[in-house]
Amino acid sequence: MKNSIGNFFINILNHPEIIFAVIALFFGLRFLFLTPPNCVPDESSHVFRSCEIADGIFYSKEPVKITKYDKYFESIISKRDSNNFHFASRNSAIMYLPTATAIKLGCKFLDNDKAIFYFGRLCNLLMYIILISIAIKITPIFKYPFLFSGLLPMALYEGMSYSADSFNTAFAFLFFAYLFKLIFNKDKITKKEFSLLSCFSIIGAFCKGIIYPVLLYFFIPLKKNKILFILPLIILTIFISYYWASINPKNLNPLHCVLNNPIYIFQNPLDVFKITYITTINEFYVYTKGLIGILGLLSIFLTSDIYILTIIIFFSMLFVLGEKIPYNIKITSFLLLIISYFAILYIELIYWTPINSDLITGVQGRYFLSLLPLIFLFLSTNKIKFSEKYKYYFKAFIILFIIYLLNTTCNILHMYYHELGINITM
Repeated sequence: MKNSIGNFFINILNHPEIIFAVIALFFGLRFLFLTPPNCVPDESSHVFRSCEIADGIFYSKEPVKITKYDKYFESIISKRDSNNFHFASRNSAIMYLPTATAIKLGCKFLDNDKAIFYFGRLCNLLMYIILISIAIKITPIFKYPFLFSGLLPMALYEGMSYSADSFNTAFAFLFFAYLFKLIFNKDKITKKEFSLLSCFSIIGAFCKGIIYPVLLYFFIPLKKNKILFILPLIILTIFISYYWASINPKNLNPLHCVLNNPIYIFQNPLDVFKITYITTINEFYVYTKGLIGILGLLSIFLTSDIYILTIIIFFSMLFVLGEKIPYNIKITSFLLLIISYFAILYIELIYWTPINSDLITGVQGRYFLSLLPLIFLFLSTNKIKFSEKYKYYFKAFIILFIIYLLNTTCNILHMYYHELGINITM
């Protein structure tokens, strides 16, 4: 009897994609209904962009376009400001297909504006769960780190909202998982697999920063003419990403005089290094908390012990369940991590930070969610061998901790919005 029960739980632990889907759906739905409309950062802008996609406006530029779907959300979030061009309009249509589809279907079959709004959230949540579940299923390594990261309160909170970060994070995880499959589970790749990788690259180029893993392409096992295939794909991906960014309105801070100068780094390299260094020293823990979970309109914090415990368990996981990663891949992932981190800060410096500011402003911890797989590669180690039995116990502990973490987060949201009655919208 004991053996059969033990085998049952071992079988469950061997399917982390199912565990992820069940936990994400249960707590994602709780997040969805506990959080009032427009209480996720920039959600109103993402709703407006979803309405644009639903109305066939895939590329948006000034002047502001009012869509036929806007009227369904005026009583819930706000009315579109015809004088201001909202920043989400520069995002590609790819990231809004689930919510845009939900709006079209909801407006056709539902007669309640609030029901339409929550239906859009639900569709984004389902897309988030499906993409990350597939990522966990196909990756040959880091299954539990993917599970853990996808269930961080901040990741799931964005995942159930209209935010483009829902697709951005989920697709980034899927992109990395597919790369891991090609690098660590293949002796050689087929034309079909390379074609699929090319599709991932093009989709990633239209998303927010999902060209992070492109340098890892050089570790794909192409036996012949690797440079001939890989280098043009990398160049094409970077070019598409740059071109899309260049033809769209910039995300400027409307409240301050900003640098708005892409070549500022070449003109003032020492100043850029100084402000980046100071910002990192002063704000790194804030970014870490934001990555784990600063909810609502960035006003709902978890307790300090939860943040610290989450950090400890995350790094312990890469130690206990670590993988053997070649040093050349570790070094490359570290360089990609540094470059991507600097790029995020630099974009916020030139487009969002007031002149003469001592710190770079506008950076939020959630921006780094899609970089977590690079941390897996860089920090993972298996120098100490743990028994399979111990690993199963540790996996069970991770799941229990995640349930505790998400349940605590739900309790905080309930207290904030429903017991205290706070409902601040942007």
